[in-house]
Amino acid sequence: PIIAQYRLSLSVADGNREALSGVTVVLYAKDTLRAGEISDAKGIVKFRDIPGDNYLMRVSMIGYKAYEQKLNVNRNITLPTIIIREDTSRLAEVTVTANRADLIQTTASSSVFHLSAQALKDSKDAFEALREVPKLIVDATNKTIQFTDGSNPLVLVNGVNRPGYINSLDPADIESVEIISNPSARYRGEQSVTGIINLKVKRKKQTYTNGNFYTRQDPGLVFGITGGSFEVGNSKSSLYMSGQQFYFNNDRIDTENRIRNGSFERNTSGDRKYDANMIYLHLGGDWIATDKDYWAFGIKFITNPSHQRIQESGTVVTGDAASNPIDIAQKLNNNYFTNEYNLYYKHSFTPNRFLELTGKFGLLGSGSNGWRDEKSDLYAYHSLIDMNNSKQSYSLEANYQFSLANKAVFNLGNNVYHQHVDIDDKADVYPSFKYKDTREYVYFDISRRGTHKFTYSASIGADMVFTDADKITNHYVNFVPTLSLSYAFKQDRSLSLSFSRNRISPGISQLNPRNTSTDSLQIITGNPYLKPYIDNRANLSYEWNHKGLYISPYVTYDYYTDMVEEQGRTEGRIYHSSYYNLGKHQILQAGVSYRITLAKLGFVNMDVYYFKDFYKDYPFKGSSIRTQCNLFLHYKKVSLNLNEYNSGMSYSKTGKYRIMPQSEATFTWRLPKNWSLIAGMRYFLPQFETRSWTWSDNYESYSRDKY
Repeated sequence: PIIAQYRLSLSVADGNREALSGVTVVLYAKDTLRAGEISDAKGIVKFRDIPGDNYLMRVSMIGYKAYEQKLNVNRNITLPTIIIREDTSRLAEVTVTANRADLIQTTASSSVFHLSAQALKDSKDAFEALREVPKLIVDATNKTIQFTDGSNPLVLVNGVNRPGYINSLDPADIESVEIISNPSARYRGEQSVTGIINLKVKRKKQTYTNGNFYTRQDPGLVFGITGGSFEVGNSKSSLYMSGQQFYFNNDRIDTENRIRNGSFERNTSGDRKYDANMIYLHLGGDWIATDKDYWAFGIKFITNPSHQRIQESGTVVTGDAASNPIDIAQKLNNNYFTNEYNLYYKHSFTPNRFLELTGKFGLLGSGSNGWRDEKSDLYAYHSLIDMNNSKQSYSLEANYQFSLANKAVFNLGNNVYHQHVDIDDKADVYPSFKYKDTREYVYFDISRRGTHKFTYSASIGADMVFTDADKITNHYVNFVPTLSLSYAFKQDRSLSLSFSRNRISPGISQLNPRNTSTDSLQIITGNPYLKPYIDNRANLSYEWNHKGLYISPYVTYDYYTDMVEEQGRTEGRIYHSSYYNLGKHQILQAGVSYRITLAKLGFVNMDVYYFKDFYKDYPFKGSSIRTQCNLFLHYKKVSLNLNEYNSGMSYSKTGKYRIMPQSEATFTWRLPKNWSLIAGMRYFLPQFETRSWTWSDNYESYSRDKY
């Protein structure tokens, strides 16, 4: 029989009749969860295609008393505004019966996930809570987040870039997590962002303070991490700070290297010892100046001095001559620091029309000094290393957003960016390498607002770049379009198709025409004539979420043009290599992401995909299976977390590279008064090594690092 379907609309507000966003509204029929939605920025909730039936509607949100109402849906219904009031009882006494983690909203370019009550209540920081979200690789120990493809997303808080705020964020304040897999052209300017995590965070009504402190030390004191954060705020303003220190102490790596160039061959093995002491600090805050004016600022400081010592021995041979012993020693002292300053301002003309201004300033400095010796009966080589690098960057972005008839949202704006780089190699006789570029980037995007079966978003950006690399000037214009389409078959399943065009600028080291190699058998120089290469990406994905099971199969196709690749030639026994915009290649990925909720015991997140390179006339080409897995189990006061990430082989025009699998196991015992005792082990999977192969002209090389 054909069952009639209807629409249900309502709005949710607090005791002051202010609209509440992020409120969960679920419909039960015969004790079965039939549908669920989350209120938008105006507190509006819309259900579409609801079968006629008798329902129990439940309205809930962390920190508010739940509201229930019986409904007989036999026609299209618009309910009056529902008022929910704050719950003054302790959070531990609040019971949420609906599992918010089962509710996933899909739009054209993003998926919105909701954390379970368990994650919001029991996680000691936001990183622990975000482990629940599919498509993410979260390292809660080192405080890092990646997508399952290995890329690093931009993290926004309520749509605003607030550097470091996630470190001090109270996980109980996270209302939803939006994963934007195909960002609009707005974010593809100087940052070239290809993925975004937007955390929807509620603001506390009263004055508050929160903080945390953590430390983890390897039993042998080879590495360790210590950090903490603190935040104070109220309903109008906040101030936060966070910091972390990470060190390596005499970390030893066994090395093996082989270089063959025509009739000359060198084989060595030994060890590399590494010391580092990275410190990063964040300071930031925000201020609601008026109902229409909002300010936020952020300051980031990172310093990472490191020291490296290499000792190798082996043999060298030329032609049919007998092999000769060789000894290689190298010492490097590296320094690195960066300062970044961000200021954000938003003026709201109306709730659906506002202007945003963002200013950024950055300082970066790095350098290396040391020496390298190679001694054998065939030759002797000594190299002094003394290089300094400085960079200044400035940017200003203006974005104007408005909507028409509350159906479509428009953004238009521009970004002006300038950077100045100076690289001085004091060990050679050449003048310093100076690089400058100025960019004017304009964009426009449109997306469909509201809850619909069919949603879309489209955008286009124009990038006008003027460069000066060692007095070699160039200018070019790139167009950056994006398109995202999504169709929701039902509440729990949808199909999405997206396309994007992104340009990737060459790195400074690829532009620097000075030799950056310290090895006597290799000269590596950059190419100041390089231009960006283009990635045209298409993605097709399907999402299904039902009763604790989330599955998303997908296919991604990348078509690259003007690829920046390394190419070399042999002169005597020395291999000279540089970088060129060589041509085109294709990459195909096909895989599946899934999450299984194990009742109240935890969950399993996993991503498995097939990766295939299509290089024409390349010496190395092939495919690999890549995996990412996260298992989290908890019972009462103890929990176990296992992480694994294996990206397999990577390929280029002249070589291939096998990356060591990343793995970590942590056991947590929650003690009284918010203390936790954690025991962990890194790299518990086998194959603690990386390998690389290069083949170009008459030159071949192989290296292996065993950890």
